[in-house]
Amino acid sequence: MGHAHAHDDDRVLRGVEEVRSRILSSVEPLPPVELPLREAAGLVLAEDVRAAFDLPPFASSAMDGFAVRAA
Repeated sequence: MGHAHAHDDDRVLRGVEEVRSRILSSVEPLPPVELPLREAAGLVLAEDVRAAFDLPPFASSAMDGFAVRAA
């Protein structure tokens, strides 16, 4: 008498990208909502936010440049 194994049935293992694509094709983003800034913690923006003007209104740096560190 043989033992049944998960790979013995008709199910097919699918790749991560295929499964991800199938899942994402079946969902839609929620519509955007306007909230006071204090209530928006942990949410994502529906569109870019742009400043109406530069502050300060001139090029300013305490040093000769900026340092950026990416992990």
